[in-house]
Parts: sequence; structure tokens; C-alpha cells
Amino acid sequence: MAKRKRLTKKQRERRNRWVLGGLIAFFIFIGGYLTGRQDIDLRGIQAKLDETFVQLEEQIKNRTQPSKKSDVSGAGGTGQIHLFDVGQGSSTLYIASDGTSVLVDTGRYDDSEKRIISYLDQYIGLGEKIDLLVFSHNDSDHIGHGDLVLEYFDVQEVWMNGMDHTSKVYADLLDTLLEQDVEYVEPKAGERFNRGAFDLQILHPAPDSPQKDPNDESIIMRMVFDNLSVMTSGDASIPREKDVIKRNFHLKSDLLILGHHGAKNSSGEQWLEAVQPKMAFYQAGVNNSYGHPSPETLERLAAENIPVYGTDEFGTISLYIDEAGEITMETEK
Repeated sequence: MAKRKRLTKKQRERRNRWVLGGLIAFFIFIGGYLTGRQDIDLRGIQAKLDETFVQLEEQIKNRTQPSKKSDVSGAGGTGQIHLFDVGQGSSTLYIASDGTSVLVDTGRYDDSEKRIISYLDQYIGLGEKIDLLVFSHNDSDHIGHGDLVLEYFDVQEVWMNGMDHTSKVYADLLDTLLEQDVEYVEPKAGERFNRGAFDLQILHPAPDSPQKDPNDESIIMRMVFDNLSVMTSGDASIPREKDVIKRNFHLKSDLLILGHHGAKNSSGEQWLEAVQPKMAFYQAGVNNSYGHPSPETLERLAAENIPVYGTDEFGTISLYIDEAGEITMETEK
């Protein structure tokens, strides 16, 4: 069965103009017919038509507005970060104060509630623009419902690591990606991109990466926007972190998204010392079978006096950044 594709805002506006035009033509025809009858109150009909047109225009105007869309400029022109509670998976939305949006990963494939769509509807609006969608790597807990995100939102650009996967989730994502008019990029270490207010520095994978382990091919990226820096690394392991450190990149960042949901084989001591985050975050399911986050990772963070917050404990975590880079945090639980 074919999937129904959501219309973009421009497409909805075009459709609504056609609908309104058709209604106007219909009423003009009826009005012309009725003018031949002497027992009809034409002034009353005209007044009723005028009232109907006003109501129709108001209804169409309301329907073109994205549902539940938040003010992307925030209070006082703030940027936003939303670490979505998608269970044992990853998805984080970044919105700069200029309205530019970057979505990193799209959650789990087996989330029957499709929470990623609801979250994006709340903060972006169905059919609205996502400037950049980054799939850190192609595991199904990071690309889940990525096909729906591409269908339901106006995604401008997609980044992937270039490593294939055998899962049906990945195949469905590629099929949908090929159907969309979306710019596609496979970023490599050493490259730098500017997207609106975002400065995006790619730290991994390297151009000569062996592409053996899907997790270790994760896109590692340092993001800077609104006087705030964030380090995110997908599911990359400690050896990959050490590779990045050896390349002498500037790594110090205000916030750290822990690698591999807080697993013990990511976010090593050298990585924490190099990044020097003020706060760390992870996304994991409640009582997940993997034991994420691991006690070893939490001990490393405690040794560096780095406070850590996870979606298993707090639900969706939202950060709001003011013009000075100061952060206000709100949690779902």
C-alpha cells in the first residue's frame, strides 16, 4: 500500500488557493443563476456569501499553520536543543536562534508510537523545513523512521557516513531518500560546513577509514551555534576517539553527547579530558538490556566532575540558550 506523503507548506498553500478559487467560481455561478428569479432576496444572499467567504478564508488560514509549532526564536532569541526520549535509541534536534534546524538521528525502528514524528511536529511542525538531517551511522536505533521524517517534513539536506547496511530499515530509508529532492553529502574528517548559524566541524570518519565496524564509522562532529559548542559522536568507540585526538583537532566543547548511549567502550578518559564538557547527556531506554549507561562511564564522568543527564531518568531533555550562551534546562519528568 502506498504511503501518503505530507504536503509541504508551499504545496498546502497552493492547494488551498485552488480550493478557494473553485468555491468562489461555484458561488458566482449560483449567483448568476439566481439573478433570473425575482422572488429571491439578492441582498440577503450577497451578505451570506460575504460571511461565508470570510469564514472560509479564516479556516484555510488556520489550517496552513503548522500544528503545535514552537517559537523557534525562543524567549529573547534563544537557541534550542531537544534530546528526545525515543527509548533505547538516539535523536536530537538543534534549532539556532536564526531558525536554522539540524536533526541528528531519528530514533528506533520499532517504536510503534513513532514518537520522533510527534516530537518534530511539536518543535518544527508537520511539513515544515529541516535544514539538515544527519544520520550518525546506519544502525536501526539511529535511523528508525528516517523514511517517515523525509516524507513528513521538508528536509533540505541529508548526511550519511557512506557505509551500507543490510537491514530493511536502511533499505527503506534509501528508497525514500532516492524519491526526494534532497542534497546528499558524505562528510569526511577535516571538512567544515556552515549552515545558517551552525558551524559544523567534521572529525570522523577519515577519508581512508577501513569501514569495518558500523559503530566506528559514526560521524563525529563538533557543532557551534549561538555561543555554544556541542560534541556528538554516534556510537564511536574509545579507539576512534583516540584517533580523533591524535589528529589535533580543537575538541573542547561546552556540551558532550555521550557515545553509544553511555556504553563503557565510549567516552573514555582521554576523550573527556580533551572535550572538557560542562555537562554531558545520553539517550537510553529505561531498564534497557544493555545496561546503558554503564557504571564505568558514570565513574569517569564523576572523576572529572562532569554532571550527566539521561533520557531514561528525565525523559525528553530541552536546553534553551540565551544570547550570552547561558543554558536553561527543562525536562519531561
